[in-house]
Amino acid sequence: MLNQIPELPYALFFKKVLALLQEDQDNYIVNYYGFKEADQLRFICAVANLHGDYKQVCSYTLPDKSGNLLAAISHHHAEALCFEQEIAENLGVQFVNLPKRLSRADLQPSLFLTKKQQLVPVWYTKIHQN
Repeated sequence: MLNQIPELPYALFFKKVLALLQEDQDNYIVNYYGFKEADQLRFICAVANLHGDYKQVCSYTLPDKSGNLLAAISHHHAEALCFEQEIAENLGVQFVNLPKRLSRADLQPSLFLTKKQQLVPVWYTKIHQN
């Protein structure tokens, strides 16, 4: 199943995720994580919208070494910050322009009812609430 997820170079992955987040304010990152796979690191990101539709799942790989330096999605969209912080702490990836660290106190849980009558947990930062 993992081999069915499109693998992109990071620059294209970055542009694709940013484009999805910018095309509709209801789009958000469901999950973004990384793990060791043989001699490399593999990263997977899923973007969906508040209506319960998955927009895209894509991935990229990096060599399993310290010093990997990447542009931070969270520099443009704060909701990526918690994911990028975990990736940085657990896999040693360094993100350029990473915003300040958020604590759990900065996040507020909410539930959203989709068109399919499913409750979906969504986390919002206090920073972006109106």
